[in-house]
Amino acid sequence: MKNLLLFRTVLFISISFMTSGLLQAQTTSQGNTTINSLSTDHLLNQNTENSRSAVVNIIPDTVCVFLNQTFSFEGLIEASGYNSIQWLNVIGYGFFLDETLLEAQYQPHPFDVLLDGVVLMVYVFGETDMAFDQVILKVIGVSAGEPASVCAGQVFQTMPEVSAYESLLWTSSGDGFFDDATTLNAVYSPGQNDVASGWVQLTLAVSVGSPCNITGSAAVDLTIVSPPDLIVDLQNSEVELGQAIILSIVANNANGYQWYGPQGLIDGAVMPDLEIWEATFDHSGQYYCEFFNDCGSQVSSTITLTVYQNHTITLPAGWSGISSWIVPFEAGLESLFQPVSSSLIVLQNFSGVYMPGQQNSLISWDSQSGYQVKLSYPVDISFKGQSNQNTLVTLNEGWNYLPVISTCDVDVAGAFDGIETIVQIKDIAGWQTYWPGQNVNSLETLHPGKAYLIFVSDQTILSFPSCE
Repeated sequence: MKNLLLFRTVLFISISFMTSGLLQAQTTSQGNTTINSLSTDHLLNQNTENSRSAVVNIIPDTVCVFLNQTFSFEGLIEASGYNSIQWLNVIGYGFFLDETLLEAQYQPHPFDVLLDGVVLMVYVFGETDMAFDQVILKVIGVSAGEPASVCAGQVFQTMPEVSAYESLLWTSSGDGFFDDATTLNAVYSPGQNDVASGWVQLTLAVSVGSPCNITGSAAVDLTIVSPPDLIVDLQNSEVELGQAIILSIVANNANGYQWYGPQGLIDGAVMPDLEIWEATFDHSGQYYCEFFNDCGSQVSSTITLTVYQNHTITLPAGWSGISSWIVPFEAGLESLFQPVSSSLIVLQNFSGVYMPGQQNSLISWDSQSGYQVKLSYPVDISFKGQSNQNTLVTLNEGWNYLPVISTCDVDVAGAFDGIETIVQIKDIAGWQTYWPGQNVNSLETLHPGKAYLIFVSDQTILSFPSCE
């Protein structure tokens, strides 16, 4: 700023000095009257034998430009007899892209719109003299408004800013329409294609009359937001105890989510995916997700998440015993044994018999009972459900099938010594025996997944110890 003021001061002094000298040199005497033969403007801008050689002339007195454009003096200025050029922004806030070019370009500043006109001055310097001229630049502000959004089915009120205009016209890149395209604050109704694409550009064309006689335009992007739309819904799901599961939805146009679970709103669950990294039985229950944007909300289906435990049992070919510490979700024998039905010959206990494809007296699995099973070849069978919390087994007098309601091996002597009604426990299709009356214990351990034959002298209730 100091340099600019110094430059202007030097220019003013130089111009004053040169003008004074030239006026004296150009004065002639006619009688008693002294006549000034050239005006100051001629002295500065005309190339004659006795005047300076540097000449510059900006053709129009007033020019105009829109704020969002760069103004160029191309074709609007002529000069001769100069070695260098200097443009000055006398009154204004913008700047020249290169102030040393004859056909300079001026970049307006938003504050220029607030002025009656920007005063721009050009100086040309010759070998021994200089010349200058000035022009008024009117900066016209035109803005179609800030990028905006509107909900599908609603109208949009335009909010442009135009500092001066003679006429204007709104147009759209889409298929919507304006209530009056020739008014400044027109109202736009998006069309079907606008809604489908989710976007449209609105353009404001402005004409400015005398002394400018220019036209310009500005555009604004309008986003059309549709209510959220569910693409992929939730489905009933299962997860093994302690494992991870992710519940997910996919929705168009959603920018917010809220999940709900068995205890209601899940705090912090605000993403399209609900992540459960270590499932517990408390996670079992119903879930749904609400998703929304500024134009509406939707709700997913309500699904059931089942947290289960799994017990896989390996069975040999021929006869063996079977039980499980799982209470299966599907207790029907036809469904439970369907994966191994091609190998299963018979499943039985003292309550009945099950044979695939036959009329059977056993229909459902009893988690408090053991079974004897015969297979044509070895198989693995899985019991999916929740652990049996009832570790009590009621035995009738005589022979029974004893299940192992435990997730770990059971020491026979440690669990059952001292129970006087137990006469004998023996392996099914094996030789191991626990016979306390004869001090025989070749059985030693009961294994989860197996069942054993047990003889009691009277009705007895056994309790399996918990696993450490």
